[in-house]
Amino acid sequence: MESKYYNILKKNISDGQLKEFVSEIASRNPKFTAEEIESFYYPAVMLINSRRINFIQHYEQESKLFNNPVPARPYIISLCGSVASGKSTATALLADIMQLIDRKLRIFKISTDCFLMPTDELTKRNLMSRKGFPVSYDWEAQIRFLKEVHSGKKHFLLPIYSHESYDILTDKFNEINNPDVIFMEGLNLLQPNFSDDRMISSDLIDFSIYLHMEQNNLKKFFTERVLSLSHEGNGYYKNMSSLTDEEILKRASKVWETINLPNLTEHIQPTMCRANMIIELDRNHKPQKIKVRN
Repeated sequence: MESKYYNILKKNISDGQLKEFVSEIASRNPKFTAEEIESFYYPAVMLINSRRINFIQHYEQESKLFNNPVPARPYIISLCGSVASGKSTATALLADIMQLIDRKLRIFKISTDCFLMPTDELTKRNLMSRKGFPVSYDWEAQIRFLKEVHSGKKHFLLPIYSHESYDILTDKFNEINNPDVIFMEGLNLLQPNFSDDRMISSDLIDFSIYLHMEQNNLKKFFTERVLSLSHEGNGYYKNMSSLTDEEILKRASKVWETINLPNLTEHIQPTMCRANMIIELDRNHKPQKIKVRN
């Protein structure tokens, strides 16, 4: 059934239609206000969807030109940025907006965490303190997945990374079946390939977004999140629940300074120039400006 919001893709949309659309999105994504959805994220998805439609038309024209049907493939959108920049939350919002615009689309969300090496392997290579750095990923698996998407493959079973166990699950998989759109979020999607393959992830991605926050704001959010998760006593941070707040914040600050910040400055932030879109966020993760590269 066609979404009642499908005509929002048209230019002549009434204010009432837009307000209704934004209100529904905001009710389903309470971390975002209606104002920031209407002013920033909705226009961003409109631009991305316009490029997706052009992408489909290109494939159709190519098929007619050579009288040879070109296998359709999904449109791939990536979100990159530092730890604590809000990649997962923003990905969920953008996917939700696109899904509400057209309910017929089969949209899937994945994280490049699923391409991290298992803890056993990282431990064997003495890389646990470099988790999230380029060297900690199975680059061959990540590039292979993207190549298979381009080849027209329709069904995938991807590993699942658990933030509870801080490891790749061995008994569960993320099933992707006949996708129209794939949203990928992760630290490494704009980085050079660390395998022997000369192809890099961004070569195989149709539209890339970088979430940019100032480093001091990222650190503040990260340390406060660690404190909150420690109080909850769940998952990876449950071993810190017996510590005082001061001790937790001190540990979190050390993790930021020795792991997350070097990864950001050496490997993540230098790739921002490759993104098709940069969303600049303030200290509260509120969008302030969107830059688009033509």
